[in-house]
Amino acid sequence: MKCTIELVDEAKDDWDKALKYESRINPYIDPASSLSTKIISLMHRYKYIKIGTDYTPFSFSFAGWYSDPELIPFQETKPDIQGGIICHSRSEQELLEPHHTSGKKHTGWGIHT
Repeated sequence: MKCTIELVDEAKDDWDKALKYESRINPYIDPASSLSTKIISLMHRYKYIKIGTDYTPFSFSFAGWYSDPELIPFQETKPDIQGGIICHSRSEQELLEPHHTSGKKHTGWGIHT
């Protein structure tokens, strides 16, 4: 399935920072929880994805459409889903310490809807 991704202007600097952060922490996280893997997962589900900002460090909001934006302009329809791609750690040191409630190490990014 072909997918179009739009990164809103306000999120571009944060996106670059998150990709650099991802490359630094990749040795410490499960590959299934990387930012890249989460984006690929969304690309397999939706034909159009709009990625925006989020207040959580290295995290983003997203909206997804099942319809092809070339057939139905996405601006004229509500998204089929809205959510966040949330980073569950803020530093490399935090990745090595157990989570304060679960006792497990942090896992990178998660999709929340």
